[in-house]
Amino acid sequence: MKVTKLVRRLLLPMAMLSALFIITTFTACAVGKRTDAIGWFLAKMDLRRELNPATLFESTLMMFCALSFVPLWHAGRRRPGLPRVVPYFFLTCAVACVFFSADESLMIHENLGFQMDKATGLFKDAGSSGTSIWWVILYGPLLLAGTALALYAFWSVIIRIPRETTLRRRVWALLGMFAFSVPAVLGLEVLAQNFARPAEYMSSFEESFELLGLLCLAACNTTIAAALDAQQETTPDNL
Repeated sequence: MKVTKLVRRLLLPMAMLSALFIITTFTACAVGKRTDAIGWFLAKMDLRRELNPATLFESTLMMFCALSFVPLWHAGRRRPGLPRVVPYFFLTCAVACVFFSADESLMIHENLGFQMDKATGLFKDAGSSGTSIWWVILYGPLLLAGTALALYAFWSVIIRIPRETTLRRRVWALLGMFAFSVPAVLGLEVLAQNFARPAEYMSSFEESFELLGLLCLAACNTTIAAALDAQQETTPDNL
């Protein structure tokens, strides 16, 4: 089975699971702490918590996003006139998604933030011992710069696709939602440290934007890869 078709078939189940986890996260936020079976279930399905099924799904979604870059890299490699660095940038994005997947599962940024806060004490009065703020300081510039480079790389590919208005609008809409989700996640992470009760809802929105951004990016990747493949006259080794 082609990777592009596989990813496109998995997009809907991934979107449905994302919606499920978003709903359970906001439900857990609304009902607060409970000690009964419902509370236990919501704790397992809460994206704000660590090392639970929700975290595992988020990590899996990042791996899924990494997989979606593979056909885009492969199709871009065979695209005449495309700057040679662009396909390898997409491959770098795939590797970055794998790293973030491992980060989510192993709590790398939380532990790194804790160590930075312990060493500097700059945000000792902030929520979560400053861990979230350090996450933004350390990862934020890289994420924003990577997003800007990704938009340029996507643009360089899209302008070489025949002028299909519907397809281009779909791609730009997906890219727009992805580009919006990155600063939204970073901003909500910072704001959540400065408020009490609203912080729980801000964290829920932050996790929601994270899932939405990943889904939009994966959908964009497969849409562009399929359009590029359609232009190839012969593709014997097509993914």
